[in-house]
Amino acid sequence: MLKNSKIIKDGLTLIDIELLTILSRATRPMGANALAMAGKLSQNEYIREFEPFLVEYGYINRVPSRIITDKGRKLLKEIK
Repeated sequence: MLKNSKIIKDGLTLIDIELLTILSRATRPMGANALAMAGKLSQNEYIREFEPFLVEYGYINRVPSRIITDKGRKLLKEIK
């Protein structure tokens, strides 16, 4: 089931991991539109489907732009 749903770890999908990777490489906080475009998503798709989970579980913060948290960085190290 997890493989068919493309769940990588802790409910995160390949797209979630890609978004975290983009943020980890960013030199400054990113706005929702810039992050969505970098992840090849529409802004609405990012805001409705991906950001709530990433914020709720502490992988990213909005301050007001998006930054990766220490928890997000730790997760990326674990899965690589």
